[in-house]
Amino acid sequence: MKQVSIKNDHALELLTKLSHLTGKGKTELVIEALEHYEHQLERQQRDDLEQLITFVEEEIHANMDPNLLGKTSTKEELEEMLGMP
Repeated sequence: MKQVSIKNDHALELLTKLSHLTGKGKTELVIEALEHYEHQLERQQRDDLEQLITFVEEEIHANMDPNLLGKTSTKEELEEMLGMP
């Protein structure tokens, strides 16, 4: 098993203080903090994805020809839409 050494005084002070306040061990507190941070990141990614989907639905699909939705454009059609020769 590998060990981690905390070399930042402020981080060590916070960890020690939280350990005293909660009665939990330092390892347990570090695990809880990392799991909390992981869940925050996952939640933020889900929120970002939902915002992107909403943007596509409301701003892009809403302005598209309904006959084009769900249809794959040919290379020529894409070039024409982009104004390419």
